[in-house]
Amino acid sequence: MAQNTGPLNIARLVALNDKYSIAEDYDRKISKTNIVCRWHERAFQDQSQRRNPIPSHVNPKALTSNSTGISGEEREMMTEIAMANRTVGILRKARLRQLLHEEALQHEAELNALGLAIHKRLT
Repeated sequence: MAQNTGPLNIARLVALNDKYSIAEDYDRKISKTNIVCRWHERAFQDQSQRRNPIPSHVNPKALTSNSTGISGEEREMMTEIAMANRTVGILRKARLRQLLHEEALQHEAELNALGLAIHKRLT
C-alpha cells in the first residue's frame, strides 16, 4: 500500500517546484558556460586580429599561408567572397543596362505618341 504523505495537490506542487529548481540550476550552469565561451571566443578573435591583420585592399589570391599565417579555409573563404562580390557587380551592371534600355524604349514610345521623333544611331 502507498504511503499518504499529504494532500495530492501539495505533492504535485512539490514535484513541480523540484522540476523548476532543477531547470533553474541547469539554466545557471548553461549561462555560466555561455559567458566563459564568449570570453574565450572574444579573446581568440582579438588575438587573431592582432596576429594576422588583413587589410581590405589586399587581393586574396595574392595571399599565401607563409606570408600572412592564415589557413587554407580562410583563404578559400576570402576568395569566394571576392568572387561573389565580382558576380554581384556584374549582375548589377547587367540589370542597370536592362533598366536603362527599357526606359529609353518607353521614352521613345512616349515621343512617338506625341508625334515627335528622336535621332537614333544605327550601329
